[in-house]
Amino acid sequence: GDKTFRQAHRVPGGYAWGGIATPWPLYNADKLTEAETVFVVEGEKAAEAVERLGLTATTGPGGAGKAASVDWGPLGGRKVILWPDHDETGHKHAADVASILEKLRPPVKLFAVDPAALGLNAKEDAFDFCEQNGSGPDAVSMIRAATKPLGPSAGLRDLLEATIDGR
Repeated sequence: GDKTFRQAHRVPGGYAWGGIATPWPLYNADKLTEAETVFVVEGEKAAEAVERLGLTATTGPGGAGKAASVDWGPLGGRKVILWPDHDETGHKHAADVASILEKLRPPVKLFAVDPAALGLNAKEDAFDFCEQNGSGPDAVSMIRAATKPLGPSAGLRDLLEATIDGR
């Protein structure tokens, strides 16, 4: 449907519609200061759906393709879990965000949710998952099971699991 999130910014005497100069702040920035783990999704609607699970979520303004215009600095030192939309654009956007996050100081512990492992269809996202699975502990357990590390240690978990399984 129609977008329900529109950008506005302070101006002398009030607010004006439209975006602000870059770098843009993260959505839910006020909730990030206390969070150890933050989900990065695509879009405010998805961020709010993940928040209903009792998890902290954020997104950059403007959607996919605009990662370079966002101030990702507040995520430094945190465990960050990227949850891409399940399409080529979503995966590219998550890769762009990951590239930026890998350079932050203090460094982030970077993970990603695999939308296919959650049974999401093409073009579905975190919002769709929450709509389909509710907001109970089972949904959170499913997300944890579909979350894998990114970066240099990404293959370590698979290697350990294969070793334990005797493969």
